[in-house]
Amino acid sequence: MGAPDPASVATNLIWVSTWASISKDVRFYHRLRHPNRRLTCVSQLLILITSRGLWQLTVHRLLLALYERRGEADTAHVGWRALVRLMTPVEVLVKILAKSELLETTQLDGGVYLSDRGYIMLGARRVGHGSMIHHNVTIGSDMATGGLPEIRENVWIGPDSIIFGGITIGEGSTILPSSVLTRNVPPHSVVQGNPARVIQRDFDNSELLARLTVDIPINAAASAG
Repeated sequence: MGAPDPASVATNLIWVSTWASISKDVRFYHRLRHPNRRLTCVSQLLILITSRGLWQLTVHRLLLALYERRGEADTAHVGWRALVRLMTPVEVLVKILAKSELLETTQLDGGVYLSDRGYIMLGARRVGHGSMIHHNVTIGSDMATGGLPEIRENVWIGPDSIIFGGITIGEGSTILPSSVLTRNVPPHSVVQGNPARVIQRDFDNSELLARLTVDIPINAAASAG
């Protein structure tokens, strides 16, 4: 019995990682939508069918897995080409239905939330697990350097926010609605305004990350604690 083909092993690892990330996304959406309901196969399937933000994440992950194989010799295989041709119109349809678009190279940890209300332009370098991005949010590069933001774990981004440039948003940070952010954010900080500035440090955003509602007073975080 010969040694396993390294290319096949790498491909299998890519797909295992992809499906694991999709599963984490589904569980995250389920917990947000139905915090007191038991997780079942049927409930997970219903979440996947009815959540447009989840459609966007799933298609992005599948396409990223396919694109990671572009440098392999077996990508010339008819099956790979067929999958790429199949996913292209699916991607276009999901963009229209979800009213959002993700940069092809954006790396997403498993367990990320994109609002089902859409109007999200996501061009980050990376988004960490447990992070939530609400509707009407634009994230991308700046014109001068082309740098992309990195969003670390458990970050809450409120609606109508704009984030751009090669910045880092620290773990557990909170971007209040309608903020325009172009600077690094320390971990567990709250930012607000245009231009956004830090208004609270050592803030626990776990309550925000446990629910879908965003009808919070604009200064709620500043007065928390």
